[in-house]
Amino acid sequence: MWFKVSKDQDNRFPAQYILSDTHWLNADEGWQEIHTPYGFAYIKGYCFERGINHVLAEELFENPVPRYTGSFVAVLAYKDGSIVITNDTSRATPLYRDDTDQAVGNLCMNKYENIWSDAYVEIANGIHEHRFAAVPTVGTPRSFDSVVDEIHNLLCAKFNWLAMNHDIVRVFYSGGIDTLTCISYLRALHVPFELITAEHFDLDHFTVTNDSEIRSYWGYTQIHHYRKPTVFVTGACGDEYFLRGPATANIMLMHLGKSMSQVLKPDHYHYLYFQGIEKSRLYEKQKNDTEILAAIEHKHSTHNHILRMCINDHQHWHLGNTITFTPFKEIELLRLTLELDEQNILSAIVDASIQRALINKNEPALLNFLAKNKNQDRSGIMRLSDYLNS
Repeated sequence: MWFKVSKDQDNRFPAQYILSDTHWLNADEGWQEIHTPYGFAYIKGYCFERGINHVLAEELFENPVPRYTGSFVAVLAYKDGSIVITNDTSRATPLYRDDTDQAVGNLCMNKYENIWSDAYVEIANGIHEHRFAAVPTVGTPRSFDSVVDEIHNLLCAKFNWLAMNHDIVRVFYSGGIDTLTCISYLRALHVPFELITAEHFDLDHFTVTNDSEIRSYWGYTQIHHYRKPTVFVTGACGDEYFLRGPATANIMLMHLGKSMSQVLKPDHYHYLYFQGIEKSRLYEKQKNDTEILAAIEHKHSTHNHILRMCINDHQHWHLGNTITFTPFKEIELLRLTLELDEQNILSAIVDASIQRALINKNEPALLNFLAKNKNQDRSGIMRLSDYLNS
């Protein structure tokens, strides 16, 4: 869902929609135009609770505060000429504002400022950000089994929705634990899918015209694109929302009075991933960051800091007719992970214990195809392909 709401048509986008006397929606392919009594809605993505339909559009017109889960953006053109840009509760895409040009979007912007994920936007005599409670409150520590069971139920609901709503589902196994977890749910819930064993990227006018800007986002240097409508399942945000990203993992360790060198062991999944010159520089920088040092003084502020970092971490958000299904981009998953006790938080950080437990619930044999160390071995790709086709 690449777009720009601006005063002019922008031919770098394949679709243009009139929103008001002053503004246009310039967008990539795949948006749905929905006529309601309140005005026109332009929506792209998916919503678990409502689907992309008249019911969702009218409810968003009546109350645009983000409250539904999924991965969508809605541009609402009210009859009075005002425009609202809203989304699901864990917005997948970054969003920017250009007050000089009166523009809001995520591509082909000139001068811009970030719009953080705890705000939706209104354009009416200027650009206005409306804040909402995007970050949940973390509860008291719970048992590992309790947390895993609740995460399992959330993911089952997502993949059951996928089974009922889409025909062409593809997944590329990178050798890592997040895509392997996705595959375990696809198989356990009997979702028909195609395992892709080669990288695939269809070129079209939009991707060619905007290639350098699209690929300036690291998540789009390693993505598949199909011109025909396709759902592409990715493990995006798995590291971050299960507390396995180097930055947030180290912040949690700092709060606990520990360091990576103290907790990492050679047999851990993240043993190599959490080491090296680049990671050492990150950890050293964090040790001198006054904002982080203030946050780690207390558990609540540590949780809040990590939650805010992750909800503003944007990785995959649909490209043309390729819908990226990102089940781990869900702030509730991070809240549940943060409710683990100290021992289990450490095992989640260093050895992906939550994903291992989820795969064990679905199909334990799949763990035989997991690389020993994250991002170090892709030999399991073809072995998994042979296993799935046997």
